Amino acid sequence: MEVLTNFLTIRRRGLFALKHEQVPRLLKLKEIMHFARILAKMLAEQGVLGRKFGSSVLPAREEDSSGLLIAQVLLGLPNMRRVVAQQLVRRLEEAGMFQPDYVAGFDHGVKLAEAVALILGAQFVRLEMVNGHFELKGRRMLQSGGKVLLVGDYCDRASFSELAQAAAVIKRAGGGVLPFYPVVFNNGVVLFGTLEIGGPFRVIELLKPRSEVKRLEQEIARLARRQATGS
Repeated sequence: MEVLTNFLTIRRRGLFALKHEQVPRLLKLKEIMHFARILAKMLAEQGVLGRKFGSSVLPAREEDSSGLLIAQVLLGLPNMRRVVAQQLVRRLEEAGMFQPDYVAGFDHGVKLAEAVALILGAQFVRLEMVNGHFELKGRRMLQSGGKVLLVGDYCDRASFSELAQAAAVIKRAGGGVLPFYPVVFNNGVVLFGTLEIGGPFRVIELLKPRSEVKRLEQEIARLARRQATGS
C-alpha cells in the first residue's frame, strides 16, 4: 500500500480510496480543510447536502460558525472516519493516553467512536438517549474496572452536561473513564468536568476555531442552504 506525502493534490477519487494506513503523520490544517471542501462539494453535487444537514447542524445565521457542520462533513465517508479516527489516536498517544478497554460514543459521535475502537483494538459500547437520559447498550459486556474512552464529534462549553451524563452512566456500570475527550472540532474548551465524573477531561481535537475554518464552514453552509431551499 502506497504511503502518501502530498495530500493537497488529492482529488475526489483519491479521497474515496484513501486509507488511514496511507497517512503516516499528523495532517496539517490546510490538508484537513482540503478534504472537507472536496466532501462538501461532492455532497452538494449529489443533491444531499441540504437534506443531510438540517437545522440541528447548520449555523443559525450565515455569519455564525460552531464547527459542528464541518465535523459532520469530515465524518461523511466511512474511510474518512477511519482517517479522522487515526489522527485522533495519534494525538491521544502524544498526550499520554494508555490503552482503553472500551471506547464509547453518543449522538453524532457514535460512528467515529466505532472507528477509534477498531484502530485501538478496544471494544465499542454505545450510549443512547432514552427518555432524556443516557443508557449504556451492551452493559453486560462492560467489566468492572474496565477503562473507557469517551469519543465525540464536537464540543463546546454547553457540551459539559452530556459528557457528565455519559461519564456518570459508565461509572454506575462499573467502568472507569479515561481523562481524555477526543473530538473532531473543539469550540474553545481546554478542560471539562471534575474528578467526581472521571475528569477533568483534556479535550483532544482535530480542529479549533480559526478564521479560515470559519470561512470554510460558512461556504459549506451556503451550499447546504441553497439545496435545502431549492434556490
